[in-house]
Amino acid sequence: EEFVKDETADQIIKALKEIEAVIPKPEPAVMITGYTGNSITLAVRYWVANRQQAAISEVIYSLRKVLPNADLAILEPAGNI
Repeated sequence: EEFVKDETADQIIKALKEIEAVIPKPEPAVMITGYTGNSITLAVRYWVANRQQAAISEVIYSLRKVLPNADLAILEPAGNI
Protein backbone atom coordinates (compact mmCIF):
# COMPACT_ATOMS: atom_id res chain seq x y z
CA GLU A 1 0.00 0.00 0.00
CA GLU A 2 1.12 3.49 -0.66
CA PHE A 3 1.15 5.78 2.36
CA VAL A 4 -0.31 9.23 1.77
CA LYS A 5 -0.11 11.13 5.06
CA ASP A 6 -3.45 12.93 5.16
CA GLU A 7 -5.37 10.39 3.09
CA THR A 8 -4.22 7.38 5.13
CA ALA A 9 -4.88 9.14 8.45
CA ASP A 10 -8.33 10.22 7.24
CA GLN A 11 -9.17 6.65 6.19
CA ILE A 12 -8.16 5.32 9.61
CA ILE A 13 -10.10 7.98 11.54
CA LYS A 14 -13.17 7.46 9.33
CA ALA A 15 -13.05 3.71 10.02
CA LEU A 16 -12.76 4.33 13.78
CA LYS A 17 -15.67 6.78 13.82
CA GLU A 18 -17.88 4.15 12.18
CA ILE A 19 -17.37 1.78 15.12
CA GLU A 20 -20.11 2.30 17.68
CA ALA A 21 -17.93 1.23 20.63
CA VAL A 22 -15.30 3.90 19.91
CA ILE A 23 -16.07 6.96 22.03
CA PRO A 24 -16.30 10.16 19.91
CA LYS A 25 -14.59 12.41 22.49
CA PRO A 26 -11.68 12.58 22.78
CA GLU A 27 -11.47 12.10 19.03
CA PRO A 28 -9.37 9.30 17.53
CA ALA A 29 -5.90 10.37 16.42
CA VAL A 30 -3.24 9.06 14.04
CA MET A 31 0.44 10.02 14.41
CA ILE A 32 3.61 8.98 12.61
CA THR A 33 5.96 7.61 15.27
CA GLY A 34 8.79 6.32 13.11
CA TYR A 35 10.03 5.07 9.80
CA THR A 36 12.78 2.80 8.51
CA GLY A 37 13.46 1.90 4.91
CA ASN A 38 10.08 1.36 3.30
CA SER A 39 8.22 1.04 6.60
CA ILE A 40 6.24 3.73 8.39
CA THR A 41 5.03 3.24 11.96
CA LEU A 42 1.77 4.87 12.95
CA ALA A 43 0.25 5.18 16.40
CA VAL A 44 -3.53 5.10 16.40
CA ARG A 45 -5.25 6.33 19.54
CA TYR A 46 -8.90 5.80 20.29
CA TRP A 47 -11.02 5.31 23.36
CA VAL A 48 -13.66 2.77 24.33
CA ALA A 49 -15.82 2.47 27.44
CA ASN A 50 -14.59 0.23 30.24
CA ARG A 51 -15.17 -3.49 29.74
CA GLN A 52 -15.50 -3.13 25.97
CA GLN A 53 -12.53 -5.32 25.03
CA ALA A 54 -14.44 -6.72 22.04
CA ALA A 55 -14.16 -3.23 20.55
CA ILE A 56 -10.40 -3.71 20.15
CA SER A 57 -11.02 -6.72 17.91
CA GLU A 58 -13.54 -4.71 15.92
CA VAL A 59 -11.01 -1.89 15.49
CA ILE A 60 -8.31 -4.28 14.27
CA TYR A 61 -10.78 -5.87 11.84
CA SER A 62 -11.80 -2.44 10.49
CA LEU A 63 -8.19 -1.31 10.14
CA ARG A 64 -7.37 -4.55 8.30
CA LYS A 65 -10.08 -3.66 5.75
CA VAL A 66 -8.68 -0.13 5.32
CA LEU A 67 -5.01 -1.26 5.26
CA PRO A 68 -5.03 -4.88 4.04
CA ASN A 69 -1.24 -5.12 3.61
CA ALA A 70 -0.25 -3.40 6.86
CA ASP A 71 1.34 -5.17 9.82
CA LEU A 72 -1.05 -4.37 12.67
CA ALA A 73 -0.17 -4.76 16.34
CA ILE A 74 -1.48 -3.58 19.68
CA LEU A 75 1.52 -2.15 21.49
CA GLU A 76 -0.09 -0.90 24.67
CA PRO A 77 -3.50 -1.27 26.28
CA ALA A 78 -5.78 1.73 26.44
CA GLY A 79 -6.28 3.50 29.73
CA ASN A 80 -9.58 4.06 31.49
CA ILE A 81 -11.78 7.09 30.96
